[in-house]
Amino acid sequence: MFRPVTTTLFAWLFSEIIVFVLVVRAIGLIGAIAVGILTSLLGAAMLRRVGADALSALRHALDGREPREGGLLDGALSALGGVLLILPGFVSDAAGIALAAPSFRQWLMHRFNGKRPGRTEIIDLSPQDWKSVEDRGLSSR
Repeated sequence: MFRPVTTTLFAWLFSEIIVFVLVVRAIGLIGAIAVGILTSLLGAAMLRRVGADALSALRHALDGREPREGGLLDGALSALGGVLLILPGFVSDAAGIALAAPSFRQWLMHRFNGKRPGRTEIIDLSPQDWKSVEDRGLSSR
């Protein structure tokens, strides 16, 4: 039961070590540490923004306004991105930066919902915007 989780954690740790060595070779140890600190600060700022957005959404809900569709999942993915940026390692930083992009979060949300972006399941028309097949004089099959 724990085998997939353990395997995934070891693979993640191994990939973090490999990527860290590659980054150190590319920009040096001081540069790698500086980038790590900067991404942690970026993650903290991202979490602060997510918290402020959540507080704003709570105020809107208390005022009786409808929450925006997918707002909870979007906020959760954004918060996960902030946490991944705070964690040490460049692989987690790459995932955190991806989750910082609203377009990537939208794509993930559509994947979770089983819908493609831009495609809706319900089309709401007013009565004057449509006519039945019989009204056009066409025969139904």
